Amino acid sequence: MPKHAFRAMAVLAILMIFVFGLGAISCSASESDIPTTEGEIGAECCPVPPVCTCEPIYAIVGCGECTKCDERTIQLCPPARTLGTITKVRVIDFVQVLNGKVIVYAHVDKFINYTDISGVPRIRFVRIPFTCEIPIPGIVETDTVAFQQLTITSETDTLSCDGRSLDERLCVRINVSIQRILDCRLVCPNS
Repeated sequence: MPKHAFRAMAVLAILMIFVFGLGAISCSASESDIPTTEGEIGAECCPVPPVCTCEPIYAIVGCGECTKCDERTIQLCPPARTLGTITKVRVIDFVQVLNGKVIVYAHVDKFINYTDISGVPRIRFVRIPFTCEIPIPGIVETDTVAFQQLTITSETDTLSCDGRSLDERLCVRINVSIQRILDCRLVCPNS
């Protein structure tokens, strides 16, 4: 059995013991032996044990990055007289951890503000998708994402002479770090 499978089973067994307990602990005293106080019948016999939790201990097992570029011509309808600001929103949609690699799905939303040939302010919306496959030796499907970041490394936007289109080039860098549960720390109240 591979080492990581044995560790995963051991951690799972420990978690089950702490979550579900060791079974019901019952008292074997007869009713006449149980000291009774008003409202607390058998309280000294069967005290409620403290509820302990298991906090996982994580370690980074790998990291990687990829760079992607996109070039496209964006049509502006109606045509632009002047180009205003371009606002960008970076989003990582999904990170899929596989054995030995990570696949990242992300996009950049661009809001292009411009004034058309009639003098009316306009906003053109464009979504630019990116997909990266990042090889990270040693990671497995049960690992999780510790860190993810999408950074715009370069961008150029050039308005055509007639104002009908915007030539765009956008490059991004995507970084990820992958973590794994190595152990479990038992945390009990009042301890």
